[in-house]
Amino acid sequence: MEQTIIEQQIWYPVLYKPEQRERLKQWWLWLQSEPARGERARLRRCQTPGEVIMQKGFFKLGSLLPDWQTYHLLALATVAGILAHIETETDVTFPAQLGAENGASGKPVLSELRFRKLLSSADPDEFYKSLLRAVKQAGKAAAPVLLADSILHWYREQSGPEKYQGKKSWKYRWANDYYSSKVFN
Repeated sequence: MEQTIIEQQIWYPVLYKPEQRERLKQWWLWLQSEPARGERARLRRCQTPGEVIMQKGFFKLGSLLPDWQTYHLLALATVAGILAHIETETDVTFPAQLGAENGASGKPVLSELRFRKLLSSADPDEFYKSLLRAVKQAGKAAAPVLLADSILHWYREQSGPEKYQGKKSWKYRWANDYYSSKVFN
């Protein structure tokens, strides 16, 4: 499969293998289909990653990304639960969307206070709830593969923060994209 210019310029810290990104995208597209409507609804009703791991849609994603299902259930569950809420695909990073101007108000889509709360999430449930709120604020639009990679990056950083310092840290990457938007310049 040929990569677009956008995909070639993006660094995926976790989903660095193109076949992983393709499988995840296929799962998300399946989830948008009419036959998967019930599964999508069940995933959307979940309030925590722990609830997501009991859903058929989660296991379908796990079968496509078996390494993640084996090694980090909550990370994959967060991806499944959050992506179930994404209805429209975009081509920008999610934090850049959150920092973009919200119509005539001139304010960002997600306020700085809520963005900082998302950045300071300390556990999977808090992260899930803050991220879900952000997805709703963004009109349920995101680049599903980029968002999934960011979610997996957050989990990786939680378990091994020494590997993700400086510009490789999840917080830095998100803050950089959020504050680089025209609202703050």
